[in-house]
Amino acid sequence: MQQKHKIEFFSFQLNPKDEETTSFKKFAISELKAKETETDAQILNRILKYFIKSLDSDLSKNERLKKEIKLVKTAKNKYKDFKPKTNSDKHIISGVINGGFFGKDGIAIDEESELSIHRKMSILYYYYIFIYTPLDYDKGFVIIHSNSKEETITNICKPFIEKIFKGQNFKNSKTNYFTPKVFQNEFLNNSYLSHITFNKTVIDSFGSRNGVTNKLGKYKVRLVITPDSDDEINYSGLKKVKDYFGGLIFGRKDINISLNNFENSSVTLDNGSSEKTFNWNVEQDDFVPVVYLKDRILRYNADGTPDFAELDEYCIKLFENEILEEFRPDLYVTRIE
Repeated sequence: MQQKHKIEFFSFQLNPKDEETTSFKKFAISELKAKETETDAQILNRILKYFIKSLDSDLSKNERLKKEIKLVKTAKNKYKDFKPKTNSDKHIISGVINGGFFGKDGIAIDEESELSIHRKMSILYYYYIFIYTPLDYDKGFVIIHSNSKEETITNICKPFIEKIFKGQNFKNSKTNYFTPKVFQNEFLNNSYLSHITFNKTVIDSFGSRNGVTNKLGKYKVRLVITPDSDDEINYSGLKKVKDYFGGLIFGRKDINISLNNFENSSVTLDNGSSEKTFNWNVEQDDFVPVVYLKDRILRYNADGTPDFAELDEYCIKLFENEILEEFRPDLYVTRIE
């Protein structure tokens, strides 16, 4: 399987049962037996140990998806030196964990041996994860790497994070996908129009000799406008195109409907490697472009995995330089004495 390495993002928020305001420090004191007098490094280390311990629990398995995440501590894990560690100054936990499918039969074959895989075994791959847990704030941030659409653990990491950041005084945390504006803008600025779609449900009650409208008194109309393949219409030119086609009329002599009055309209953009469709209002939070690692990191290991040291450095710089201000605007408020 060809690997198309990418990174995905999501945020999560602590969900206290009683207090209106909380923080990861309060969570550690309440649920991890941290003391008020402990340093940030000591508290973050408690969170790291709790995270690793949770990887060995049933919380790390998803029976519906037949997937699990864990940290293999034996010599079989050739990247165990990159296991998650803390960066207490930055309130970051980052490193390489393992994840994959279980509960499937099959045969694993290498050059020297043939091994039968039974349903109690897991086929685990290597994945980089970055977790921001600020001790003075109630929202965390996760960056996670995937090898491809099939080889991903994002869909199990989200519920895992929701479940581990709960306890006696906390309900499941709340996760949300998050795409930094830098990548949204990058996608928009390097994309061209693929097509515009107009959708509307029409209720028609006029009479007909052939009785067709008795069967189709209510029907859905979907109109797709596709530019000529030689024309490249970028994001800045979309409004003119939409305004032109939106002024056209659908219908017949006694009933006509402007396309601008259709219930839904969407635009699909193509940046050469992927397509994204979003509502015409083009609210940037409505779409999540794929962030591939190609050209963002340069080194890869012999087994095809990214160079995890370089990936870690890239994600930390990305978070500090492009994401943190957007994610935590409170840190950048100018205080007037």
